[in-house]
Amino acid sequence: MYSQQLAGNQYTKALTFYHSRYVNHTYSRATHGKSSNYANALINEALAVCGAPSYRLSRRRWSQAALTFLKLFS
Repeated sequence: MYSQQLAGNQYTKALTFYHSRYVNHTYSRATHGKSSNYANALINEALAVCGAPSYRLSRRRWSQAALTFLKLFS
């Protein structure tokens, strides 16, 4: 029970941080011409960087535009 509450609190903090740093223009540049799988993976990576407990960093090679987007969250 306590671990679920802790994970919920961590997830809420991560989402709050994500939304406070998200810049749509930067995301659009990073995902322009890319697949929806790539766009979703980029969001998942950003949530992992923000500390969301159910997301993990990938070993994917990101474009320079995607790295610029991910730097918003570090």
